[in-house]
Amino acid sequence: MDVHPDLEQGLVTPPTSQLQQHPLHYDPAMYNATAPSTPSTHSWRHPKLTGYRILVIALTASFGISKAVLSYEGLSIIPTTLDWMFGVLGVLGLYWLGLYEKTSPNALPWLFEKDYLCLFAKQSSAT
Repeated sequence: MDVHPDLEQGLVTPPTSQLQQHPLHYDPAMYNATAPSTPSTHSWRHPKLTGYRILVIALTASFGISKAVLSYEGLSIIPTTLDWMFGVLGVLGLYWLGLYEKTSPNALPWLFEKDYLCLFAKQSSAT
């Protein structure tokens, strides 16, 4: 019996007649909105906002904004130079730092371990 690839990957709901014939692990709760939902044993946690991640966000945002402003002003050489500088130096530097994030996070705990999200949450709740 040939089975549609989407059916094998669980992307579509199999007809009821095929449920007994095909060894597909079928969970009706995944497809039926009226099925009772079971509480999840895993609660979702926001990832840490470390210094490294703040650095990546800040560099990417500043690069994008400065390139957009310079391009809108009609300049072409400076945005291209920024592309090369950020593309080579910035990305290589961030890649090099990213290697330390996984291999030895204790080397720079203020950059890789400390969660700065609480600083932003306190400021946003105070305003």
